Amino acid sequence: MKSLKLLLPLLFFFSLQLSAQEENDNKKKGTNFKIEINEGDIDDHDHDHDHDHDHDHDHDHYDDGDKKVKRSKIRFGMLDLGISSYLADGDLNMPDEYSYMDQRLAKSINVGIQAINLKFGLAGKNNPQVVGISTGVRFNMVHYSFEENFILDRDQVDFFSAINRDVEEMKNHRLYASYLALPVMLELNTNPSKSSKSFNLAVGYVYNLLLGSNHRSKAESDTKLKIKDDYNLNKNIGMLEVRAGYGPVNFYFQYGLDNLFQAEKGPELTPINFGINLLPR
Repeated sequence: MKSLKLLLPLLFFFSLQLSAQEENDNKKKGTNFKIEINEGDIDDHDHDHDHDHDHDHDHDHYDDGDKKVKRSKIRFGMLDLGISSYLADGDLNMPDEYSYMDQRLAKSINVGIQAINLKFGLAGKNNPQVVGISTGVRFNMVHYSFEENFILDRDQVDFFSAINRDVEEMKNHRLYASYLALPVMLELNTNPSKSSKSFNLAVGYVYNLLLGSNHRSKAESDTKLKIKDDYNLNKNIGMLEVRAGYGPVNFYFQYGLDNLFQAEKGPELTPINFGINLLPR
């Protein structure tokens, strides 16, 4: 099932690429044609001229429309910036048994780099692509900054055992994780020809594959410590995502469908991310 979650967005992405390539090949083939004139056609020269004029007019109109309306769009390097957090039974406030997970939200940063974003319009050729499907490749980085004083030891049987409170007073410390994210989104853009005056809405699913994680701390004595470990974080996390906004101002919210940690190896927490898209689509 986990492999299926990873394969579906990839297969969808490559199928769109193949479809776009096939359409381009067909256009190139359509530009090669041959005109033959028979002697019998000379008497009807005026009639044929009118017919050819109408044909050329239609062809020019098709080209103009084709230039103005593109069924697929590709963007590179878009940026999300916001907050990374988690819920315990749907609540941001941690219960007593999870008090060590209380966060400093202002320092719990979420950074999303949308390396490639491809949108494929669902409307017919030369029609405004108001509705479309988008996919691509992202890198999602989360920082969970903690209030309580502890560090995380590596190579422990679970996250609970990794918590080490026998340390000096901390200025700050945080758990960091990076993910490869593969989205499949249904998009609505009310004015696709002028994105600066368009209302945008996107809803979909994002598969997140854990790439790496570490715990970094800074003590009152300015001693810095960085420990690399997976800390029993869930290696595969599916998230629902909603994006909405107007013109260049767009907000996002991501809600985890899987726990932040592996089953029975960490607190039962639902990851969430929310913020603003700084480099809009």
